[in-house]
Amino acid sequence: MVEIVGPPENDPQRTRWSWRFPIRPRVAVRDLRDAPPVEAAGIFPQSIWRHSHIRLAEDQFAAARELIEAAA
Repeated sequence: MVEIVGPPENDPQRTRWSWRFPIRPRVAVRDLRDAPPVEAAGIFPQSIWRHSHIRLAEDQFAAARELIEAAA
C-alpha cells in the first residue's frame, strides 16, 4: 500500500506514462513470493495482463488491502 504525498505531475515530453504521483510506501511485502495472488481479492489475472491499470471495486480493494497487510 502507498500514500499519495503530493500533487500529480505531468511530463508532456513523455508519450506514455506522462502522469505521475509522488508516493510513500505504507505497507510492503518483503518477498514477492509471499504476496497473495490477485484471485484471492476477486481480481481476474487476465484483466491485469491486458491493461496498464485496472479499476477495483470497493470490496476488491478492501480484500486486497487485508491480504497485503496480512502478508506483510
